[in-house]
Amino acid sequence: MTKITMAILTALSVGLIATVSTSPAFAESSFPFQGSFEGHDIDGDDYSGTFTDFGLFTVFDGIVTTNGTYEFVEDSSHEEGGYYTTTYTMVDDNGNSLSFYDVEISFLEYGQGKYGMSQTEWTITGGEEKFSGATGEGKSRVWFNLEDMTYKGMASGTVIMPS
Repeated sequence: MTKITMAILTALSVGLIATVSTSPAFAESSFPFQGSFEGHDIDGDDYSGTFTDFGLFTVFDGIVTTNGTYEFVEDSSHEEGGYYTTTYTMVDDNGNSLSFYDVEISFLEYGQGKYGMSQTEWTITGGEEKFSGATGEGKSRVWFNLEDMTYKGMASGTVIMPS
């Protein structure tokens, strides 16, 4: 081989190695998570309900049920003397599930204490079946009837899936 041929092969090899080493090892895909939910408090700290997906892309397959628990965290710096954290899981008819951790960032009572409105920030903590390895985050707004603890809300955010 001539010195020119060796130089070209060396340059091509270095370029190929540089291209491979700068490519990400794992690509991610993301899609919007948008929907409405409603349900009721069962035992004072457990709730259940349904979720209706109305995103641009269908996130779940079929009817989605939600189950979770919440607890009050005392915090004197918060406007209500504390805030609620919630852990819950959404599961569809095919066993696809997403688990969430939700933190209330504001709460407002109105209608002489009969109703409440909460704004929250959520994070995906896990998933099963087609959501295995999922991450993501978003926000929700929830309206409560404080007399019977029924609720309705809307959520939006992003689900990120490893490829």
